[in-house]
Amino acid sequence: MASSADALGHGFHEMDDTFHGMSRDLDLRIGNGVEIINGQTKEIASLNDAIMTAESRGETPNELYDRRDTAVRDLSQKLDVQVSDDERHRVMVICGGSVLVQGMNQAISRSEEPRPRRASGQVIRMCSSVAQEEANGSLPTGSKRGS
Repeated sequence: MASSADALGHGFHEMDDTFHGMSRDLDLRIGNGVEIINGQTKEIASLNDAIMTAESRGETPNELYDRRDTAVRDLSQKLDVQVSDDERHRVMVICGGSVLVQGMNQAISRSEEPRPRRASGQVIRMCSSVAQEEANGSLPTGSKRGS
């Protein structure tokens, strides 16, 4: 009877180790997703700034418009975003009711400090369901949401 109790204890320990490994993997995947999204929002804000600068010099920066449109399209493949622009041709990107980009400003999302044994705290708060779908592999990176 002692050996079956030992075996059961060993089985629980192995399951615990497996869950911890899965949690660490999920933390890394979500953290990488956050970094990618931050890079995309930074690029959109930077392009908004470059467009405003070019327009203030009387230029029509069609190439910059195209690059920004591509960056917004790429971001929309990862997150469910709403996009609008103002009279100065700056775009605002909103996700889950939170502004990610407004003009030259970018809201930086970041993972919380790693918490032992829990991955759930490292989700982009305003877009958590999409980030979780991607981290769980149910929404492949680069796939179009809603397709």
